[in-house]
Amino acid sequence: MAYDHIHDEIVVPQFMTFAILTFAGNADGNVPPIRKIFGPDTQIKNNDAVSIDPVHNEYFVPQDDNRLLVFDRMANGNVKPKRILITDDPDPNRVTVDYVHNLLIVSGGPKIRIYRREAEGKDEEISDLERQVEDAVAALAADPSVDRKSTRLNSSHLGISYAVFCL
Repeated sequence: MAYDHIHDEIVVPQFMTFAILTFAGNADGNVPPIRKIFGPDTQIKNNDAVSIDPVHNEYFVPQDDNRLLVFDRMANGNVKPKRILITDDPDPNRVTVDYVHNLLIVSGGPKIRIYRREAEGKDEEISDLERQVEDAVAALAADPSVDRKSTRLNSSHLGISYAVFCL
């Protein structure tokens, strides 16, 4: 589930119906969604998560077959994705959009990959944090007394720093 703070909308992946439902932010009670993305043309087969880019009006829906489906925020009904990113990760299960720096951060498996926000097809990642993730996991496993909240991975790309906290 995600909240679009610019458009005051709540976006909910509905696993049982392979749909993405959008509700008004002030929805209360048993109200229908204001938009639904569903049907065979969507190519949605697994939708445990959804991320929003409220600035560029896009929804990002990771699939468990190495694809990331991107939909227009205003899409409604049985619509095709506006683009599909094919990652090297067999299960890109979490996505974060950095709309300020125009980046897409994708996690799943042993890597955290960073792409251009507009990436599509088999576009190459511009950075990954595989080694840093492995080192942090190994450090936590080796010493259970480590304060996990203070264990973090630091990386930078194009002068942009990222810190990933291992909880």
